[in-house]
Formats: sequence, structure tokens, C-alpha cells
Amino acid sequence: MLSFKIKSLQHAIVKHCVKLRQDTSYRFESDSLLITGLKQIKQLPKNISILRLFCLEGHPPIVSSKEHFSISLRYRDWE
Repeated sequence: MLSFKIKSLQHAIVKHCVKLRQDTSYRFESDSLLITGLKQIKQLPKNISILRLFCLEGHPPIVSSKEHFSISLRYRDWE
């Protein structure tokens, strides 16, 4: 698992996630979706692989993923 720290809301991955959240056609085009919330993530079927996992700074990943992003508490409500 690769780990990254997001230090700016201008980060390309943040912009990608916002677009996933707001644009249905973009979700279909990128064949991706954005799932938020601990309960929803834990309920995913075991055969689903998670590409990117975002956690608040200081919180360990709760599931395995290919990439892990740590987000500063000051950015927790980014849109």
C-alpha cells in the first residue's frame, strides 16, 4: 500500500473526488464511485478492491487499499 499526505485542496486527487461526488456522468466515464462513512466501507463485499482510501490524519486505515491518503483535520469537510 502506498501512503500519501494531502496538504492542499488543490491536489489533483481531491479535485477528482469532488467531481466523482458531483457528476454522475463522470462516475460512469471513470468507472469509479466515492463511498463515504465507516459503516458503508465495512459493508462492502470482500471481493471489492479499494483503490484509494482517505483517512483523517492520525487514524489508521480500516481496510486494505492500493493507496492510502492522510488528510489534515482542517480539510475534513472539503467539497
